[in-house]
Amino acid sequence: PSETMAVVKMQAYPNPAVNELRVTVPLAWQNKNVSYQVFNTNGQLVKQIVNPAASQTETIDVKDLGAGLYVVKASTATESAAQRIIKK
Repeated sequence: PSETMAVVKMQAYPNPAVNELRVTVPLAWQNKNVSYQVFNTNGQLVKQIVNPAASQTETIDVKDLGAGLYVVKASTATESAAQRIIKK
């Protein structure tokens, strides 16, 4: 019995992002408590949104982030997904 989380597919777009990033999570995650986190290349958390009743697509405002590479992670209590994105 392993404690690893199930890895699922998510989609973050547009990539590269300018002002807004849309994150589409699996249909099974709808109406669940979903946490969205954005990390910089140093692994520091730069933005976090928690939606207690997630829809399939969440919009994250990224215009205040500097240009560069980021990792967007979405997770529920039991599953998580991550994707690299570029901020212009």
